[in-house]
Amino acid sequence: MPNPILCDCIKALSSSLTPANGLTHPVDDSKAKCLFKALHKKGITLNEDEVLTLAIENNWPEKHAKKLADIAQRINDGRPVKIVRPISWGETTADKIIQSHRG
Repeated sequence: MPNPILCDCIKALSSSLTPANGLTHPVDDSKAKCLFKALHKKGITLNEDEVLTLAIENNWPEKHAKKLADIAQRINDGRPVKIVRPISWGETTADKIIQSHRG
């Protein structure tokens, strides 16, 4: 069963961009990376298969879902990712969703 926090974060990310376009825009790419980094910092496991499934469930084409899942796994593994335009959206979104689950 997928982590409900991760599930809601993928939904939030998906509604903040156009999944059909994937992460082609630098701001969208930064949103995803900043969100995953924030989740990882807060101890949320980013499983590649789980992110892939959740992305597809949120209308991401498979090729874009695979890229998103790969980014999540890289961050989960502690490998570096380049964030071209660092933004606070990821941290803010992660905090809001975690709070909503912890009441």
